[in-house]
Amino acid sequence: MPEVTDDNASLEVQRVDAIDALRGSAVLVWGLAVALTPVLYSLPESGWRLAVVDQLSPSIWHGMTVYDFMLPAFLAAAGAGLVFDLERRRLKEASDAALVKRIVIRAAALFVIGLICEWLRATSLAEMRWTGVFQRIAVCYLIAGLFGVFSGWRTHAVVAAVILLEYGLIFELVDVPGYGVGDFSVEGNLAAYTDRLWMPGRLYFSTWDPQGLFSTLPAIAVTIFGMLLGRYLLHSRNSEREESLALMLIGLVALNAGLYAGEWMPVNAYMNTPTFAVAACGATLSVVGLVGLLAKWGVTFVVTPLCAMGRNALLLMICLALIPALGGNNMWLILIAAVLAAMWLAQRRWFLTLSRVVPG
Repeated sequence: MPEVTDDNASLEVQRVDAIDALRGSAVLVWGLAVALTPVLYSLPESGWRLAVVDQLSPSIWHGMTVYDFMLPAFLAAAGAGLVFDLERRRLKEASDAALVKRIVIRAAALFVIGLICEWLRATSLAEMRWTGVFQRIAVCYLIAGLFGVFSGWRTHAVVAAVILLEYGLIFELVDVPGYGVGDFSVEGNLAAYTDRLWMPGRLYFSTWDPQGLFSTLPAIAVTIFGMLLGRYLLHSRNSEREESLALMLIGLVALNAGLYAGEWMPVNAYMNTPTFAVAACGATLSVVGLVGLLAKWGVTFVVTPLCAMGRNALLLMICLALIPALGGNNMWLILIAAVLAAMWLAQRRWFLTLSRVVPG
């Protein structure tokens, strides 16, 4: 076993902070979308107001907004945190069976939380939606976790790449009845067709669901990408500044590559197209790199709140998911209370997130 020095422990803490801050960034985007967008709509119309509202709202169809970055960021953070969690438990000689049990229990708990949130917003059991953000993260965490237990990083890289390539090819080659092949319209795409065919309960939109069955495949690839990121952060010997700058630059290249590839296949968050997945992974890399640079430069007033929200992301996500059911009149009170609670819990080193990865 390699010797763990104080410098190594400090470096590990900084890299875990980057993962927590990535998760916190996703929570921040979700919170701003829920709380700020209604306020902006009440202001006089202007170019900057429209631009901010557009970025805090899901893309209309093709394209990518800051809001669309939210779910891939959660998935990548879950994958990265999983690597640290598995590594530390393996150092304590945990068996594969124990690791699998932990992953299954956590994924099941998150899935149930998602179902409860949907049940509280449903008017009846027949109108209940059986999928959502929590459920997608749970499924991706479970599958990525099993890969993490039983295979190495080379397999992870191959699997993620194959999933994206096969997903894109299937879209281009499989005939959708009534629409043909290669249809990327709202109802004619293959993901929407499989939702109508196999999804139980209510779909988010009447004929398709953004967290549907088939579009979960590239989400799994994004989570596995997060595991590759976590492995790099865990084992890299680069200095924090060099590492952060490299991650940010590579992320910007991947983000732009995904967007430019939209000339051949649309960048679409609803269908989770491979071009969107690549662009979203690039965005997550850029955020992780930027957070690392801000931490190195001592910009704690940005990094510290993001880390606090990321370490207690589950609490904040539940509050954000339940705000529509609890009523808009209490929205700001709920949000402020949840953020203060997250900050207090982080200060006391209590964590409500899918994988506790803080060294200690």
